[in-house]
Amino acid sequence: MDKVLLMFPGQGSQHRGMGIEFLRKNPQYKDYFDQCSDSLGDDILDIIAEESQVLDKTEYCQPAIYTLSCALFDFLCRQAGLQKIAGAAIGHSLGDYSALFACGAYSFSEGLDLVIERSSLMAEENKASEGMMAAVLGAGQEEVSGLIKRAGLDVYIANYNHHSQTVLSGKKKQIMETIKVFKENGIRKIIPLKVGVASHCPLLADTSEKLKEYMQKIDISKFNIPFYSSTLNGFIGQGEVKNNLGQQLIKPIKWKHSINRLLESGYNTYMEIGPKEVLGGLVKNIAKKNGSEVKIFNTLDLDELIKRLKGGTH
Repeated sequence: MDKVLLMFPGQGSQHRGMGIEFLRKNPQYKDYFDQCSDSLGDDILDIIAEESQVLDKTEYCQPAIYTLSCALFDFLCRQAGLQKIAGAAIGHSLGDYSALFACGAYSFSEGLDLVIERSSLMAEENKASEGMMAAVLGAGQEEVSGLIKRAGLDVYIANYNHHSQTVLSGKKKQIMETIKVFKENGIRKIIPLKVGVASHCPLLADTSEKLKEYMQKIDISKFNIPFYSSTLNGFIGQGEVKNNLGQQLIKPIKWKHSINRLLESGYNTYMEIGPKEVLGGLVKNIAKKNGSEVKIFNTLDLDELIKRLKGGTH
């Protein structure tokens, strides 16, 4: 029997029109988006559909990604019994909130309130500090961290995505200086991310404390399936959730380390639930590097995925 890991993406996976086709075929799931709109005070489907860059704003993209991911998860549970084959769930940054919903840690509406609070706090912080993130491609993490140290750059490694992809976080001025220094040292592929805040670094210490305080009003339920923290690089229990979500804002995401450990534990099937297929690509790179064979699925073609699920994911 395959060991199936459910994966939920974070900010940066948003795109115009995401989920629109899914709702056209399955209009009963519009309730999720209506709840999101009511809580935000703005029509999230209008924001998803329009051509402007509003969806890329932290306060909109985070609730939108969470809502779509949760709706897709519930759809797959009802249509194909997904919860019966899921071995565990993991999220990438914001994706932790969708993963915890899938684990049964809280209801959709409770998680939505958390995500809206998180995104609002992060958006406020960004206005104050002008944070920025950028992906460094094609360079090893030791090379990246070594250059940061030698050059005395005031930036942080926020994500260890795979062996040759690292994400940096810091204030915009410092990130732009880092890009210049990296290019002068032969590291030329550096991509600014569609993230308007310096996540997963000490710059969000105040935001982390405010989020922890807000979370005291949330009750965390017993998990239905295990939850793996890509911040702590390990399975955590019900009582560790609030601390994990607070720490996540100031600690790096150890995606590469987490997937390597899960591969070693026998997880051979990875299912990305949400917009795009970013996490599947990362897993493919990690598995190839250490010689593991994996099956990777996503929710871009739901009809095909349901067939695979009902056929045992072969």
